[in-house]
Amino acid sequence: MKKTYNRLISSSMYKKKSSGTQKAGRPRPRARARPSAGLLLKAARTLFSQKGYDGASVHQLAAAAGVNVSLVSYHFGGKEGLYKACIEQFGCDKLAVAQGILKPPSTREEFELRLSMFRDEFFRTHIGEPELMRIIHRDFDCCNKMTIDIFYKTFLVAFEKLAGFIEHAQKKGLARKDVDPFDAATMFFGVLIHIMKTEWIRKRRYGLSIKDAVFRDRIGYGVLKVFVDGITAKAGAT
Repeated sequence: MKKTYNRLISSSMYKKKSSGTQKAGRPRPRARARPSAGLLLKAARTLFSQKGYDGASVHQLAAAAGVNVSLVSYHFGGKEGLYKACIEQFGCDKLAVAQGILKPPSTREEFELRLSMFRDEFFRTHIGEPELMRIIHRDFDCCNKMTIDIFYKTFLVAFEKLAGFIEHAQKKGLARKDVDPFDAATMFFGVLIHIMKTEWIRKRRYGLSIKDAVFRDRIGYGVLKVFVDGITAKAGAT
């Protein structure tokens, strides 16, 4: 299983492919070509994460990026465009990764492997992009109307892809058919989100952090096995 996992994660599924969804989420060509646009995006992730949309002014964003304030409008059409660009580009990139991972499985082993790869990518993203994830979770929790369309086009499409992946496994006889695939995807996503959103209190109370590889492997294994096999002990198991 380990060799198959390594083969899959090194395959072309992790290479970004151009698609209609990806293109829709990218900043304007001139924004991508100018270093100042990248500086603004980097500064915006930090300030929007710390202060929220309303708490970060255009002048603060420009100052943090070290660029002229007029470039916020030039590249992104204003503060709202900059805010959306931070989330949309990220969402499109992660959707492309999910689409590469969640290919229809043909065996039980592949079903588990692809679920574990999706889980690992989820953990890596939260660990590697804490500022963006804070923005996204905050927008989701408060039902931010400004970014709801981005959520529909990216994160919810990834969720639907997971539900379709499970449904395909059911049709192939790889997963039980008495659980709706939409509900199963909700549970799998929900557990992963809960693990990340409780990181701070788990670390403070129990000294356990998802950033620690030993704990991450342990809880990741538990998530997969409980989801795939259930928690009830089978006859003869120890």
